[in-house]
Amino acid sequence: MNKEKWEIKKLGEIAIVSSGQSAPQNKSYFGSIGIPFVRAGNLEELINGSNEQNLLKIKKDIADKYKLKQYPKGSVLFAKSGMSAQLNRIHVLKTDCYIVSHIAILQLKKELPTYIKYYLRYNPPSNLIKDEGYPSISLSDIQSLKIPIPPLSTQEKIVSELDSLHRLKELHEQQLAEYDNLAQSTFYSMFGDPIENEKGWEVKKLGEVAPVKSYKGEVERINEKYWLLNLDVVEQQSGEVTSYNYVQEKDINQSTVAFNEDNVLYSKLRPYLNKVVIPYKSGYCTSELLPLLPQKELLKRAFLTSLLRSYPFVEYIKEKTNGAKMPRVNMDEFRSFNLILPPLSLQTQFSERIERIDAQKELIKQSIGETQLLIDYTMDKYFG
Repeated sequence: MNKEKWEIKKLGEIAIVSSGQSAPQNKSYFGSIGIPFVRAGNLEELINGSNEQNLLKIKKDIADKYKLKQYPKGSVLFAKSGMSAQLNRIHVLKTDCYIVSHIAILQLKKELPTYIKYYLRYNPPSNLIKDEGYPSISLSDIQSLKIPIPPLSTQEKIVSELDSLHRLKELHEQQLAEYDNLAQSTFYSMFGDPIENEKGWEVKKLGEVAPVKSYKGEVERINEKYWLLNLDVVEQQSGEVTSYNYVQEKDINQSTVAFNEDNVLYSKLRPYLNKVVIPYKSGYCTSELLPLLPQKELLKRAFLTSLLRSYPFVEYIKEKTNGAKMPRVNMDEFRSFNLILPPLSLQTQFSERIERIDAQKELIKQSIGETQLLIDYTMDKYFG
């Protein structure tokens, strides 16, 4: 491919670059009817396949009152301020939406939005942040960003190639999801509905048998750094950790909590995203993750984790959350949940089955890794 014929253009030449508007503060303005409103916090779920129609919506009369602007399908979005600006979540709108002011919007004049999306994934907008202590990207810097622009036919070829590789990766990820579903169906067949408790298991309060309790021992270090886990690197449903961040001792403070391999980490923020982690070693987590300490004589970690990920529990806890912008678990309701306690021997059988499922998942992860290497090679070939 002859890249010498590609033009180098500023983003402001090929797109209208703007940001959204401030969100109305009245929670009653948001509901299930109207046009979806995209916040920076929604970008994660959107790039993971969620539909904009699942977002909270605003009716036109309210939008007009607050002078909200509708942005068209095909607009390219990424966070331009706040901590989200460091995460490089690039999303192309699938439907018209209102957008919060923390998000930058690119309305392409003729270039393919997906080509720009892939380019920005390779050359992330966070490179434009000037002060990491106060992460922000100015619209003028976005407009000045230089991008190689091939002919439209070449853009289509690049998008087609990368789309195919991503579809292959998604197929492998669907296989992983099917194994997660198998783990859940195994849970239901052995223990039944954890809310209805039709099998009549013994019940105790969750807070009694799996209290929130941080680790008090010495936390492991690698090269004098600690593992710091936050919600952003935890996959929905599976609880898989996608990357490992190691920080110095000075970064450990009152907003971080110690855990070890006896804990189960549960997200109290947006619990419907179902982020539950079984850590394999000690470390620290941010305060959005609760370190639960299951009593070993009553609970196996695999059993507790599957219960917390189960659909009945997720639906139950969704009703016990507070806050519209950043829904958080009501901790009193969480601690008082009636947790079923099947015999430990049965929980052990379940744990062994989960181990076999996890072994199969590891093989699929290897395939995903190989596909990702091919994606990286292709991105480097076109954008490097």
